[in-house]
Amino acid sequence: MKANIARFSYSLQTLLKSGIPVVRALEMLSLAVRNSQLAMEIRMLSDLFRKGRELGNIPDRIRFFPNMALKMINIGLESGSLERMLAEVANHYGKEVDYRSRHLATLLEPILTVVLGVFVLIVALAIFLPMWNLIQVFRG
Repeated sequence: MKANIARFSYSLQTLLKSGIPVVRALEMLSLAVRNSQLAMEIRMLSDLFRKGRELGNIPDRIRFFPNMALKMINIGLESGSLERMLAEVANHYGKEVDYRSRHLATLLEPILTVVLGVFVLIVALAIFLPMWNLIQVFRG
């Protein structure tokens, strides 16, 4: 979800830089996002902006957007620096996704090593057990 938020923030920033109004940019992004829940929440945000409501009065139905991202977007709207705040949100969540993926890779390395070791042991036993049985037959 954090990767989706980072992509959303970066895409919205790009659309706003190109001169597209916020409501239209959100509508375009809601059609472009693959995650249906996130697309629904982006449409809710678009409706909030169209009605002129602030993000401070967000309904509880918005569950997938982190509060920090919503607060930073709200601050960007109030201060007039929405593009800069979207860049900060994208940067933050992008770094967090990179950190988590690296951390996950370090956790998976020992598990994959053990699984590969067990697989090699099974193959080795499948090769050597019949040989040992043949040796026992010839000795006996």
